[in-house]
This record gives sequence, structure tokens and C-alpha cells, in this order.
Amino acid sequence: MRTLPSVVAIATIATLLAGCSNTPGASSEADPQSSGASASGAASSTTPSSSAASSSTPTSGAASSTTPAAPSPAPTTPAPSPVPTTAAPTTPVPTTPAPSPAPTAPVEQTPAVPAVPAAPGGVVVPTTPDFGGPSTSIPQGGAFTIVGSGYEPGQQVIVSMGYYRTDSFVMDDQTAIADAAGNYSLMITVGPDLEARTYGILTYEADAREQGDPAAFEASKQYATIKVVAA
Repeated sequence: MRTLPSVVAIATIATLLAGCSNTPGASSEADPQSSGASASGAASSTTPSSSAASSSTPTSGAASSTTPAAPSPAPTTPAPSPVPTTAAPTTPVPTTPAPSPAPTAPVEQTPAVPAVPAAPGGVVVPTTPDFGGPSTSIPQGGAFTIVGSGYEPGQQVIVSMGYYRTDSFVMDDQTAIADAAGNYSLMITVGPDLEARTYGILTYEADAREQGDPAAFEASKQYATIKVVAA
């Protein structure tokens, strides 16, 4: 059988190991003096045991080679919420109102007197509401200008000329128009053959006559007296 040499070899190795283990004991019994050396030797022989003990270091190393578990993170404290700040109330600074300007006295304005156009020879005859006023002398062939005021702008004024204190007229009715200031003027030329005597001028508002109101018509009448003299 092929297993027999293996068995013999194992038995031989066991015998050799047993003989080696018994040799130190026999030596110590035979020579007590050598026990000191043997003790030293034993002490020396224990070194392998120390080595063996140290040989167990890898085990500790193996144990230490185990990776320790990562430590748990320390709990974090949440940051405190910011404390709301209350804005300090602001006190408005009182403002001093500007002083009111002192009232100024109204300036009285004198109404301008409308300019009266000059007639040939510079003779201007104003009308008055009174009949029979002072007369103005005009030579035959001369001219004069009738003027009036106090009318509405654009108002028509009728001008007539006739024998004084009669209803006979020596001139057709003429129409004058009041300007923006309510004034009018109308130049009249005396014929060279007009009889030398006193004549009357009558003016009135055209619309007063057209309205058929006798009172308004009489109120609008104005007069002037002209004395024609021989040239």
C-alpha cells in the first residue's frame, strides 16, 4: 500500500520530537552544577516564548488594524434668530411758514381820455344831452367834426342836421359807428351856398329807434348847435 511510508515517516518524526523534549530534563538531573547554566539556558530558552508572546503581537496588530467606526458628528446648535429691532420714532421738525406778503394798496388808474380826431380847421363839436346849448360858428364852405362817447363798441349812431328848432333837415342822415372805447366821430362839410343861420345837430342810437321804444329813443338823443356865417 502506498500510504505505509507516510505513516512510518510520521511515526519517526514523533519519536524524534519526544527524544528532544526529554534531553534537557536528563541533563539537569545528571549534573546539578550545570543547572545554573541550564537555568540560564532555560531563561534563554524562554526567550522564544517571549518571542512567541511577541509573536502574538500581530494578533493585537490585527485587532488594531480594524478601522474604528467614524465618530458621530457633534450636534449642532441652531443659530439664534435675529432679534427684531424697533426703529426709533422720528419726530418731525416743525417748519416755520414763510410770512405772507404784506397787502399792497390798489393803484388807482385814471381812465385814458380817448383821442378825438381833429377836423379840418380843428373845429370839434361835442354833443350834449341838453337842447339849446352853446353854438359853434362855422363859415360857409367850412367843416367841423361831431364827436360823442359812452356808446357800446360797434353801436351805430345816427347824425342829422336841420334848421334850429324845426323839423326841416338840410342833410341826409349819416351813420357813425362807435369804436372799441365807445367813442365815435363824424366830419361834416358845410356847403358854400348854405344859408347863413343857426342849425341844430341831432344824434341818437339806431337800435333805440328800431326797437320802437319812445322812452329809449328820447334817452339816446344828443344835441349840438352850429351857427353858419357868411364866408
